[in-house]
Amino acid sequence: MRLVIHERSDGLLVVLPASLPRPPGLVDEGVLTRIGHASVAFTDLSPGLTVAIAMRGFGIADDGDEALLRVSLEPEASAVAEPEPEPEP
Repeated sequence: MRLVIHERSDGLLVVLPASLPRPPGLVDEGVLTRIGHASVAFTDLSPGLTVAIAMRGFGIADDGDEALLRVSLEPEASAVAEPEPEPEP
């Protein structure tokens, strides 16, 4: 399943399916920064996250889910840090 990953201002990851419209309850999560997409099997996510996505259209990743999502993350072009230029000698 292709998931859109956002980061809240407190560092938690907000996860929603890429194939569904943006759920209205998402506005209650505050300022979100879209950090990329992840393609993972729905069955690899925790039961809590899968139930939240099924019920509300999005969920908050716990520590285990966050680790899996960050490993699978395909960053947004704007979220990729540019390398620092080499200092001139």
